[in-house]
Amino acid sequence: MISQGNLNCCDNSGAKRVKLIRILNVVSQNSSLYFGQVLKVIITQCSPKNNKVKKGSLTKSIIINLRKNKKRFDLSYTKFDNPSVILLNHKNDCIGSRIFAPIPVEIRRKNFLKFIFLSTKII
Repeated sequence: MISQGNLNCCDNSGAKRVKLIRILNVVSQNSSLYFGQVLKVIITQCSPKNNKVKKGSLTKSIIINLRKNKKRFDLSYTKFDNPSVILLNHKNDCIGSRIFAPIPVEIRRKNFLKFIFLSTKII
């Protein structure tokens, strides 16, 4: 579980690192994260040539990579090196125009099909 941890941002919105503030739409804040869950994050580090997001701004994001093993419906497991997120705007669209990390298939079941088309690899 990532309680107050730092996450990588894997799109070209300009943010590099974000910090988790709150998990949205859950009963308990102590529950574990899963793919496609919407988070409230604050941007802690961004690139100097950035004009889409600013450091310290509060945005929504969706989690796409986790370090913990997650069981799939076909009884296989997925595990990634770093936990990663994609930043969202107020209409739940991606701020960036490209995604650099592989997207798990579970994102498709959460009705975030636009992220599938922006990504280069689907796992």
